[in-house]
Amino acid sequence: MKNLTKIVSILLLHASICIANPLLNKTPVHSLINPNHKRGLVNSVDFHPNKNQCCVTYTQNNKVILYNIDNKGIHLSQILQNPHSKLNSPQHAIFSKDGRHLIVANWTNQTFNVYSSDNHGCFLESPHTVTSYANGFKNFHPHGIALSPEGDFLAVAFGASKLYPRGIALFKVMDLDDTQPSFTPYTLLQSPEIHEGIPKGIIFSPDGSHLLVTFSETNSISLYEINKEIDTINVIPKQVIKGFNTKISRPEDIKFTANNEFIAVSNSTSDCITFYPFNSTKNRFTSQTPSFTLKNPESDLSFPHGLAFSYDGKYFGVTQFGNVIFNKNGDLSSWKGPRKDSISIYEFN
Repeated sequence: MKNLTKIVSILLLHASICIANPLLNKTPVHSLINPNHKRGLVNSVDFHPNKNQCCVTYTQNNKVILYNIDNKGIHLSQILQNPHSKLNSPQHAIFSKDGRHLIVANWTNQTFNVYSSDNHGCFLESPHTVTSYANGFKNFHPHGIALSPEGDFLAVAFGASKLYPRGIALFKVMDLDDTQPSFTPYTLLQSPEIHEGIPKGIIFSPDGSHLLVTFSETNSISLYEINKEIDTINVIPKQVIKGFNTKISRPEDIKFTANNEFIAVSNSTSDCITFYPFNSTKNRFTSQTPSFTLKNPESDLSFPHGLAFSYDGKYFGVTQFGNVIFNKNGDLSSWKGPRKDSISIYEFN
């Protein structure tokens, strides 16, 4: 009986360690400096839903580059670039839920581009749809975007600078194969309803009933419930995560781990990524204190920004800006020091 009790205690201890720690190696296994000659913001990264391929946005370079990832490194797969790709400062790119389409939100001209793949899985260089956000979104500039679990809604966090309106919006996603506009405005939460500042990163809860949004000015995360009966996002957040114990510092992107047990947040001014336990059944953070942190010197982070987890839970992608200088409005002013505008890949045990 004593031996059995000891074994059970060891198993429980191991389980508690797994719950408190996503078992992520702190040192990147692969890193790739921005391959373009000119420095630029490496804004977002997203993984394909059923293979270890990721798409990365290079905003100032007006490119979206796709990479294949394996144990040997990051391998160039495809480049989407102008003039054919009609990119206009691509801010964020994501795969559709079936992996057959690529959706890109452009910062400068406020459009969504949709690219379709051919029978071999390569994306056509020219978008088959370029859609503006609609009249009610004039001067709204996108930062983060996310698809709902069923792929029927697109969430957008509008912000990133003090010069532009801020908002949290849902668009109804129509047939992505259709050449007609594929996104219809559904609901918009905007100032003064948003009390936490500038929204940056955005994701759906695993069941699609809530939105989680990072706010850079207030170093916080808000959890909003979606009320589809009256086509709105509830103004009052269900939960707000903020304060010293959270270690949140100018948060950018936010993502669920592949098993939906943790939420990762990129903290740009403290050069770290924090992980928080989340109850997907109750749709609540279960702790405001990070369970795990990727931090320097092991993690070699410099203004971490975009985040993504591979479908199989093996890889974690992080984009970085490097040593960036912003003006008083929050817009890019210049870089200093060695180049670190890059994409890094970390691996789970």
